[in-house]
Amino acid sequence: MAAELTVVSGQVAKRLPFLRVQRKVYKDIIGTDKANVADLSSQLPAFQAPIYLQSIGQLALLGPSTAHDVVDIYTTLLTKPSGPTDTLTGDQIAMLFEAWETVYTAWLSDQDFVFKRLMAIVGDQPDPGALYDFRKGKSSSAAV
Repeated sequence: MAAELTVVSGQVAKRLPFLRVQRKVYKDIIGTDKANVADLSSQLPAFQAPIYLQSIGQLALLGPSTAHDVVDIYTTLLTKPSGPTDTLTGDQIAMLFEAWETVYTAWLSDQDFVFKRLMAIVGDQPDPGALYDFRKGKSSSAAV
């Protein structure tokens, strides 16, 4: 899974500029007009996680805390929006792209942290602790 996360993190990083361009197109070109996009999910990046999906039954071997963190980041990665968007304006869709950009940017940081947790299991480095505490530390330092 650590190798899969490394590959997918590269894919996420490469797709962030695409999300920025899409956001700009919808905001600046379409703006307050109806965007006529029936399925927004086709415009968002799709990620594959075959190793994770094949390993779900063995996640408990990682221990409860690490398994939780792995499920957390993969759930974010594999979540796709659903529902009709054909009634939304360009500005509204631009906000959705901005939200996904924020989600994927945070995901990259979280993925790096969980990668370190997985490496701790194989003994390459000490376990940095729970993702929850890492996020809590980022939130409190951002608030300062």
